[in-house]
Amino acid sequence: MTTAGRRRLALLALALVEIGWLASAGHLAGAIRWSPVVGALGLHLAVVGAERRRAVLRPGEVRLAVAAVAVAAVACTPFGSRDLFQYATYGRMVAVHHVDPYVHGPAAVAGDPIAAETASGWAEAPSVYGPVFTWFSALAARAYGDSPLLARLAFQGLAAASLLVACDRLRRRGAPGWQLLALGLAPPVVAAVNGGHNDLVAGGLAFVGWDLLERRRAVGGAVLLATACLVKASVAPVVVAVVLAAAARRRWGEACSVAVAVAGVVALAYVAAGGWSAVAPLRGLGDHRSRASPWALVERVGLGAPPGGLATAATAASVLVVLAGAWRARWPAGATAVSLGVVVCCSGASVLPWYPMAFLPLAVGQDRSRARTALAAASAALLLAYVQPPGRPVAELAGASLVGAAASVVLLLTLIATIGEAVAAVRSSPVSRPARASSRRAASAEG
Repeated sequence: MTTAGRRRLALLALALVEIGWLASAGHLAGAIRWSPVVGALGLHLAVVGAERRRAVLRPGEVRLAVAAVAVAAVACTPFGSRDLFQYATYGRMVAVHHVDPYVHGPAAVAGDPIAAETASGWAEAPSVYGPVFTWFSALAARAYGDSPLLARLAFQGLAAASLLVACDRLRRRGAPGWQLLALGLAPPVVAAVNGGHNDLVAGGLAFVGWDLLERRRAVGGAVLLATACLVKASVAPVVVAVVLAAAARRRWGEACSVAVAVAGVVALAYVAAGGWSAVAPLRGLGDHRSRASPWALVERVGLGAPPGGLATAATAASVLVVLAGAWRARWPAGATAVSLGVVVCCSGASVLPWYPMAFLPLAVGQDRSRARTALAAASAALLLAYVQPPGRPVAELAGASLVGAAASVVLLLTLIATIGEAVAAVRSSPVSRPARASSRRAASAEG
């Protein structure tokens, strides 16, 4: 068999393994539940690595495989997270019950058939999602009505469409086939589509917005970045990175116009959604802890739960270090955004497998491989840590506690590597403009 034939067979095997994993995830019990996830991660790594070394697959073959797996992800019942029913309930609260989802949680409409599908632990939680996403949910609610199936398909379909748009944008940028594989068939991404997570929607919008700005299409880029933030605020670091990169290159007009445009659109949307009441739920995001967070290691070694504000303070400090490194080393906007994404996704008290999806579409297309690799590693570690779904006892699945601890270590190491790169950039900053001018004058005098 030729190399091309073997590669196509490997691509087919990867797609079939991922489809099988999606179809069986809710039915497997015991330690065998690890098998399809580990198999999908291993096959994906092997196929992407082989294609990166020597490209033999046709772009159409890759796109077909991505589309087939995305369709399967939409067709299969979500396993683990029930966030999409939370989205759907917030939409019905607006469209049907005329209840403010930024003030009340799903418990306020307890008799609603969609609200009955939400996770019990979040019944009192008001929406932390942006106004644009809430308005979309309300509009979609008129279509899916009180059907949990149609509600599920609506948000899974939106996530799948976002993935396909991001892959198409990669293709239009001239990305090699391995990058399409790295994004479109990454098991954490496939799981995010199956879960209908809006992180992928926000990440896709941010990626396309960044690309438009790179092409000097400022209006479209700024609008899409603002829209991404109004889907989920977690993508705000992309805006910060774009503004910082422009300012570091003394493109003050571009920096100011993007900052003012995005901030203005976001502010107007939140005012329309209720003002401060729509922002208030975001304050509670740091109150939750997850099993794979680096901060969980503190509890595992017997030191007790860290103070609530410590993780937030550590994240803020890490962000400042990355921004300083990006400024001094003149990192491109995309590279800065991915490094900030690693910090945001890995340093919080609560980290979940779909959080990196807000940055992964952008990360795959970057030239700097270190931050991209760090984000991909964190995504894979989180996926493994949540083979036992959120909200279910870790003790039910053999090895889940150990894998959760290992994931915490992986996230900590990726965080250290990212911060270390920023510190190195600060310490080896480029020569300043006056120094370069002095060097040129000295060279001219010697000549």
